[in-house]
Amino acid sequence: ERLKGVPRDTPLRTFCTGGIRCVKVNAWLQQGLGFRNAAALKGGIVSYASYVEDRRDAGEDVESMFDGACFVFDHVRRRSGGGGGGG
Repeated sequence: ERLKGVPRDTPLRTFCTGGIRCVKVNAWLQQGLGFRNAAALKGGIVSYASYVEDRRDAGEDVESMFDGACFVFDHVRRRSGGGGGGG
């Protein structure tokens, strides 16, 4: 209902904790609703947070673009967005 009237070539970007739900949602957006430009953050927020941490550990001046918190219960670990780090 919310996507009614949205052009099917509109870029849509999804993200989730680990990336699996995004794969399913993007398949639904493309196959079920006919969107042609849906993409997901590979590996989810957890992967992105690790990428940012690795760059920082390597001495690069990298700022996370994620502003929020991600609770990962299977690893009993909390990752922060804007502040970086986690754990």
